[in-house]
This record gives sequence, C-alpha cells and structure tokens, in this order.
Amino acid sequence: MKKHTASFFAGMAASALALTLCTTALAASGQVSFNFAGVSLNGETKIAAGESITSANGQQIPGSILYTDSAGGKTNYLPIRAIGELLGVEVGYDAAAKTILLKSLPAARTSSRWTVALEEGVLTFQSEADGVKHDGPPAYRPTWQAQGWGLSELRGRSGASRVYLSGEARITFNCSYPGGSYGCGMFADPEKAVETRRQLTVQGCAAALYQEGEARLLVWESSDGILFYLTGQRADAETLIRMAESVRLQEWETPTCAPGYLPEGCIEFERSAACGAVQTIWMNSGHSLTLLASSDPVAEQPGKAEEAKVNGQAAKFWAAAEPAAPGNEPETKTVGNLTITSATISGFGAADMNTLTWSDGKTGMHFLLLSALDRTTMIRVAESVR
Repeated sequence: MKKHTASFFAGMAASALALTLCTTALAASGQVSFNFAGVSLNGETKIAAGESITSANGQQIPGSILYTDSAGGKTNYLPIRAIGELLGVEVGYDAAAKTILLKSLPAARTSSRWTVALEEGVLTFQSEADGVKHDGPPAYRPTWQAQGWGLSELRGRSGASRVYLSGEARITFNCSYPGGSYGCGMFADPEKAVETRRQLTVQGCAAALYQEGEARLLVWESSDGILFYLTGQRADAETLIRMAESVRLQEWETPTCAPGYLPEGCIEFERSAACGAVQTIWMNSGHSLTLLASSDPVAEQPGKAEEAKVNGQAAKFWAAAEPAAPGNEPETKTVGNLTITSATISGFGAADMNTLTWSDGKTGMHFLLLSALDRTTMIRVAESVR
C-alpha cells in the first residue's frame, strides 16, 4: 500500500465500478486474480493477502482484485467500503444517480473507562465504578426496528436487556453504567472475532463490530462512560448498526398494564420493567404465564396464525406445537439471609406454549401473551388487561 499510493487512490475511486463488472468481462483483455494482495494501515495488517473479507450482509467477498492487462500492467482494486472505514470515510450509494457517496467522518469521541480482554475464551468488558449511585439501568432503548422485527422478552428484574426477534434472527440490546463486567460468550472462536473486528463510529463514538460466523457483537462507549452492546445471531451487520444509531435516552415510563382476571392459583413470580415496556410472569400448576406489554411492536411466531379477537380488535393466535408436559412447582432455597425461588419458565418459541398477540389502538400498546392455557382462557386474560 505504501509503495503505490497514487494507484491506490485511483483504484479506490474506480473500485465500485470494477467490482460490478463480471470476471469474464475483465478477462476479455487480461487476467483477473482474487485476494492476491493484502492491505496494511500504518504498519498494521487490516486485510491479509489470500483472505476474503465479510461484507455487511455476511457474504464473503474478495479482499482485493488484481487485474493484469494485455501489456502486463497490474492494477489492484480494493472494496471501497472496507477501505473507507479504515480511512475514516463514510461510504454510501445513491441508486437513482448511480453514484458512490464519500463523506469524511467527524472525529470519534473516545473514553477509556471500559477495557476489553479475552479471558478463558470469553470476550469480556470491564470498568471501575464511576462513584455515582444509580437507581436503575440506563434509560436507553432502540427507537427503530426493521420490518418484521419485534420485542419478545425483557431479561433481568430491571429489564436491562431487550430481546428482538425476526424469524430465527435475534438481536439483544444492553447498556451498563461504569462499574461492572460483561462477558460475551457467544463466539465459538472469540480470537477470530477479535482479529476480524471492524472499527467504526456509532453516534459519533468509537465502536467495534466483532463477528464470527453468524454471531455478531456491536459495542461502543458513550462520552459519559455508558457501555452499549448489541449482540446478534443471524442478524446482518447493517441492521445491527442502524438499530444502534437509533438508541436514544427515554423517559423512564413503566406501563401499568395488568390483567384483571387470572386463572385460580396464579402466583406472580417475576416482574421486569424497562423504557416503555413491562413483563410479568406468573406460575400456575408448575407452568408459566407471561404477559409482555410494550410501546414497541412485539415479536410474532413463525408460521401462519389463527385469527382471533381481543375486545373486538384483531389478534393473532399460534397454537403450541406439542402438549405441555407436567409442570414443576417453584423451588425455594435459603442461602444465609437470602431466600431464592427458582422455576422453569417457558419462553418465546417454546414448543409447548400457545402465543397470543394483539394491540390497543387507543393507547398504542402492543401485547404478547405466552401460556399453556387454552385459547379461550388466554383471550379472557387478554381482554381483562387494563
């Protein structure tokens, strides 16, 4: 790269055109070789010779294309988006004008409160406490969801994790104040994820995108030390990045949605609340009943749903794929002065759970009900929600 600076920029400017031409067209007057050359930036190898790179949609593409013309002249063509990111240039495309758009990125805000390390095969982020007392998790959430995506679950009693689903694809959003430790064990080969990470910016902050196979992690630290991380399974990088760019601070509003009717014997087991969403789990005869109320659209099960009505409004019902097995009652253990109650909870997608979704046109709230109860009983519970 250092030896051919002028041809590098000429090649970069023309690469969008070159990469759209088929190999046979180029080969008509010369020869084409893939992945012949690597790319080094300030002495650090960014694209290794002989290796492909992964595009934003997860496809493997050439890291470089070497074109040898009929006179023996050689020209290297490089992926303009990958090179743009390395040089701090935002790359876009105007389809109508058939024009590559290049724009210099503002200097990324950086902070050093969080450190990242590989510990026993797990990618770990750690930070010292900031000395501020926080009453709950940071009140941030994504404000954009791609078509077909829906909220399926709040995790943790504080609702700090939000899980979004679209078919078999999953994105989990988390954020943490300084003073914690987060271990991401989603990668089968975390060293490879670190080696191939992409440096980019999210909301003007330095960010990193790790990926290995179908697993992705997008992480960034805000200027006030809050760590944001989105994990994705079978979710493309562009969706992850756009969701990250939509993350906004929200007023901490907990919906008061609760059913006025529950079958006899239901006991509240856990309640989680987050920005614009609340999730309550009850136990009944060893089976769980989960109600998620959200200002965001909720997830839908794959496959065709049965039409239903809740308070006269359209609803969808998915019958369980198999009968519910005998339930296990919650177990209570005492450890010192702490009493711990545990139970088996059947979540979204469990084969023995019926699913009911509906929306309230007056309040704009969306609802997801999971239960082994029959359809009639679930609709009765749904119609009692206020």
